[in-house]
Amino acid sequence: MLFKKKTDVDWLTQGNEVGDGNKYEEAIKCYESVIAIDPNYSDVWLTNGNVLAKLGQYEEAIKCYDKAIENNPGNSSAWFNKSNSLVDLGKYEEAIKCYDKAIGIDPNNASTWFNNGNILSKLGRYEDAINCYDKVIGITPNFAPAWFNKGNALAKLGKFDVACINKGTAFDKLGKHEDAIKYYDKANKIHQEIS
Repeated sequence: MLFKKKTDVDWLTQGNEVGDGNKYEEAIKCYESVIAIDPNYSDVWLTNGNVLAKLGQYEEAIKCYDKAIENNPGNSSAWFNKSNSLVDLGKYEEAIKCYDKAIGIDPNNASTWFNNGNILSKLGRYEDAINCYDKVIGITPNFAPAWFNKGNALAKLGKFDVACINKGTAFDKLGKHEDAIKYYDKANKIHQEIS
C-alpha cells in the first residue's frame, strides 16, 4: 500500500480541524508543516499567529504576523491581529501604528477603528478616540459600544451633555429605552444648567 504524501492543503485542513477543536498545539504543528512546504503562504502565517495569540504567546504571534505581512503587505487582518497582540503586551504606540496600517488597507473595518479608539482613549487622546468612534458609528450605526465609548471620551473632555446623549443612544441601540431616557434627561438637565 502506498501512502500519499501530505500536501500543504492537507496540512492546512488538518490544522484548521484540530484548531477548531481547541487542540492548538497540534494545529501549530500542522501550520508549521504547511510553512515548511510553502514559506510564502501569508494566510497560514496569519492563522498560526492567531493560534499562538490564543495561547497567550504574543511575541511568537507577532513574528507570525510579521511574516504574513512580509509575504502580503496588504493583509489587513495580519496588521489588525498584530495590533491586538501588541495591545496585549502593553505596546500601545506600536499597536496604533499597526491599526493605522490596517485602516489604510481596509478603511471600512469597524473593529479596527473601534480597537484603535479604545487604545487612543486609554492613552488620554480623547479627540482622536472620538474620531475613531465616529468612523465606527458611520460604518455600523447600531454598534452600541462605540456610542458608549464615545460618550466616555466626551465626558473625559468635559462635554457632559453630549456624553449623556451618546450614552443614551448606546442604551437605545441595545433596546434599553428606559436607561436611554435617563441619559437623555440628564443631557437636557446639563444643557439647561449651562444655558
